[in-house]
Amino acid sequence: RRTSLHARLQARQKAKHSDVLAKTQIFSELSVASRALVVDAMEFEVMNGKGTDVCVQGAVADMFYLIIVGSCGVIINDQQVGTLHALDVFGEQALFPNTQGQNIRGATVRMVTDELHVLTLKKKKFDALIASGKNVFDMKCMAKLKVVLNQREKNDRERDQQQGGGVDNQSGGLMHNSGAGKDMKV
Repeated sequence: RRTSLHARLQARQKAKHSDVLAKTQIFSELSVASRALVVDAMEFEVMNGKGTDVCVQGAVADMFYLIIVGSCGVIINDQQVGTLHALDVFGEQALFPNTQGQNIRGATVRMVTDELHVLTLKKKKFDALIASGKNVFDMKCMAKLKVVLNQREKNDRERDQQQGGGVDNQSGGLMHNSGAGKDMKV
């Protein structure tokens, strides 16, 4: 599931050099220095195997994802409800616990391509960036994450009402790079 340390470091440096975060809606307005700090805190991972679950609905959420290469389906209660592609993000709920202090995945994200390249940010590293005092995540970035999260929770409640229940409205999120959180939580 993971590549060698050297390959991961090279891939992370390539992402930093190409300023991949500048191409995403959430991070695009951060300063170059802030984006570099975020990429430095992220891990690069290569996953193989079409049909492999990246994360599973109901599991503890402790990681945020940015797809670099590949695509994934989003499944809620055994129904595919969306698809994610390069530069899409998911799992932002992992960064913000619910009112009970929990972070639970609201969807399964499953690979639909043979290979998936992602940058991941663990909750602990996110918290360390915030605590660093370097103002890495400005107010706009944090607001974008929370707007997406709130919109997804609203969409999930609506979907839940239409389908008669079942989705935990306090779990993670996914975001299409082109949209403002009009999909579902992961």
